Amino acid sequence: MRQALVLAAAGLLLCLSGCADRANDLDTYYDAAREAGQGGPTPGPTTPSPVPTAPRSDPDLAARVAAAQLTDADVVKEGVNPSLPTPPESACLDRIPTGGTPPGSMTWQYPTGSRLSQEVNAYADRGAAEVLASLPCPGEELSLDVPAETDGARGWCEAEACTVVLARGPLLSAVHVVAGTPERAAEAAQRLTPITGEALQRQP
Repeated sequence: MRQALVLAAAGLLLCLSGCADRANDLDTYYDAAREAGQGGPTPGPTTPSPVPTAPRSDPDLAARVAAAQLTDADVVKEGVNPSLPTPPESACLDRIPTGGTPPGSMTWQYPTGSRLSQEVNAYADRGAAEVLASLPCPGEELSLDVPAETDGARGWCEAEACTVVLARGPLLSAVHVVAGTPERAAEAAQRLTPITGEALQRQP
């Protein structure tokens, strides 16, 4: 009887040790279940959204704008002095579209308090003569001698202010004069037309 009990106990131990290595063991089952629950398709790498970049101006056009700006030496005969670059109140200048680079601007003041301003724009997608032809400036047309070195020039006068706009290649140069009388504004604008045309020929 004692020998039978020893044999039965040994058999039970063998069964328990063998069952622990079988696939249906509870510990193994729950570990596999946890691994299966945590599995699944691995998300692929995400592509970062492109960061928008600000448009950059054409360095060549920017240099040409700077070269076409009038200098103090260009307008010395007008008897003007440099002034703060405050934008002039001009409906004509306001209607000039900006180009592929920031415009260049200068301002001077006459001893009488009258003002002289210039703005130069450059266009990469069209000729400045095209912009000039469609420019809707208000006022009466000003008679001009168009400089031979330009692709065109137009002028307008309204009250005591006159604006002359010249085109050459991609450059559009506008001169705006505010004087005490319409006659003085027109005369100054006409005097400055050939000077502005010469400045348009300068190379950077």
